[in-house]
Amino acid sequence: MAVKIREQLFFITEQTAGIVAAAGLAATWSDNYRYQVPQDRKYIFRPGHTFSGSFNNSTGAPAADGAAVPPKPAGDFVDAVDRVMIQLRDSSENQRINILQDTRYGLVRHFVDRDLIRRFDITEEVEATAGMWIVIMLLEATVLVPGDVDSYFSLSCDIVKQTIM
Repeated sequence: MAVKIREQLFFITEQTAGIVAAAGLAATWSDNYRYQVPQDRKYIFRPGHTFSGSFNNSTGAPAADGAAVPPKPAGDFVDAVDRVMIQLRDSSENQRINILQDTRYGLVRHFVDRDLIRRFDITEEVEATAGMWIVIMLLEATVLVPGDVDSYFSLSCDIVKQTIM
């Protein structure tokens, strides 16, 4: 029996199994999206890897008078977020590494343009191994509702998987 190690480009998104979304507090740094690295994986973040995100606070929740609030039209971004930061944390969450420093929200909203897309603030590769946390932190102008269908992000990295042959 042989173990084969594969490394390939991977995108962690709001749809990735295991992502935990949580509401934050207005005007406070909050852990809005958290992901714990599974036991059989390792993620490698390199200087050329990128992060893009669009965070919206439209919920369609009932208004104070009980009437439903219609969802925001596609492309209508609510300024719910002022700044974004991404941290890697050990399993106890005591040691932290910022792979994306405190960044204005407007600088992470580009998904396609290679000249504008936001790259990580690291000069050498950083590994997130089993048990570590990948945390997307937002400084919110208003409370962002977790799991909002109009909120999405894409975090690029390399994934390392072991397969037994």
